[in-house]
Amino acid sequence: MCAKIYENAQKLFQLGQRRIGIAAFGLGNLGVRTIGSYIREFESQNPNKVVSENSGMAEVVDELRRFFLRVYMETVAPILASALGRNFEQLPPDKVPVLGLVVAGFPSDEYLSEVWEILIPVHKDPNSCILRRGQGDLGSNWFAMYEPIFRYLKGFDRQTVEKLKLFV
Repeated sequence: MCAKIYENAQKLFQLGQRRIGIAAFGLGNLGVRTIGSYIREFESQNPNKVVSENSGMAEVVDELRRFFLRVYMETVAPILASALGRNFEQLPPDKVPVLGLVVAGFPSDEYLSEVWEILIPVHKDPNSCILRRGQGDLGSNWFAMYEPIFRYLKGFDRQTVEKLKLFV
């Protein structure tokens, strides 16, 4: 199994006309399709009308979880099982790539946002996604690799500094 490296990829999406954004991290695609193409499919299917009606954030997040878990199990799981020679359920967690989705936005008719995290295939069960920031809980969260950003902001790599200390 080899990793694909992309020079660019769309990582941010608006969900229909709702005041909800989705950021993707981890896997860049599922099978031969992009995460964005699946979000557009989700919008067109509009399960339980969460895209077109005034559904709460928890309902939107759980429908996204259910949709992406199904896609993952249909596309990624069989490839991993075949490549590693085991049933998908028997694979160690460190051999299973994750699709992360950060879903942030405003519940209908509300003025304070919520931030949710979905990890596919980790969040298998209904309502298992994590509410990272509820309404009025303002602040920031980091959902992906921080080291490259740290190097960019601070101008050095902490791991390199620790390795250099061994020689002093």
